[in-house]
Amino acid sequence: MSRNHQSFTRNAFTLIELLVVIAIIAILAAILFPVFAQAREKARQASCISNLKQFNLAILQYAQDADECMPMAVNGKLQIGPAIAKLSGNNEWGVPVQIFPYVKSRGVFQCPDDNIFTKSGETAGGYAVPTGQYQVWEVYGTSYKFTKENFGIVDAKNFPNSTYAYAYANPANQDDMVGAPNAPAASLSPAPNPMPLSYFALPAQTRVMRCFVAPWNEPDIAKAFHKGGDTLAFADGHVKFLVSKKQYDSYCDGPTASPARVDPVTGNDVPAKGDGSCNSSGQERFKR
Repeated sequence: MSRNHQSFTRNAFTLIELLVVIAIIAILAAILFPVFAQAREKARQASCISNLKQFNLAILQYAQDADECMPMAVNGKLQIGPAIAKLSGNNEWGVPVQIFPYVKSRGVFQCPDDNIFTKSGETAGGYAVPTGQYQVWEVYGTSYKFTKENFGIVDAKNFPNSTYAYAYANPANQDDMVGAPNAPAASLSPAPNPMPLSYFALPAQTRVMRCFVAPWNEPDIAKAFHKGGDTLAFADGHVKFLVSKKQYDSYCDGPTASPARVDPVTGNDVPAKGDGSCNSSGQERFKR
């Protein structure tokens, strides 16, 4: 009987052994989960870079078909994305709308880390943006903030829709709109409109677009898209991920050779509102 009894006896884990195993699993999870999170974020950064690369190349393709001229642009807050278009009954408008035939995918305009609007009082095309409901791309049509100095500036006297009527009637929203009665003077001589590619004397150093909210921009309309930095596109078509504000500031905005940045009499640089154009050494002439 004892032999048979012994043959059916099985060893089991003790409580101590079970606790040790659970502790080991917990330690491994604590080590690996952050690694997995970082890997996922790296994947989202790679996707963001790919999207912005396609976006940027589509702009250059547009320019090739438009007599070597950049698309038209307005102050970012006058853009209308799908959510605001639906709320207001207006049409979508902005750089993404103009170049959509070259990408045929709305996903190109969206950063995978795009965040929900957190700041109240913001507007898009003259319409109030509901807080906590929409991502940036839904409001403005894109997750990427462009430098309007690099594009042709919309003439406020020729409104394609009520967006410009709103801007024309409100001086605070006339930022660099050509022909608006209260818009600030950009310089002593006007920049070309539209902006030709030939004016980018330092295209590899000239910023064109970036993710709308960088870590160094907080507090802003939303939380930073990427904790580790910001994705940036340049006028020559290349895109890179920047990891610091210092690195970002080492580049410049604006068409380098534009006469709007130079006094036609003295040849000296002219400081202007929002001017971030390059000097001959590739640095910003006037910080924003």
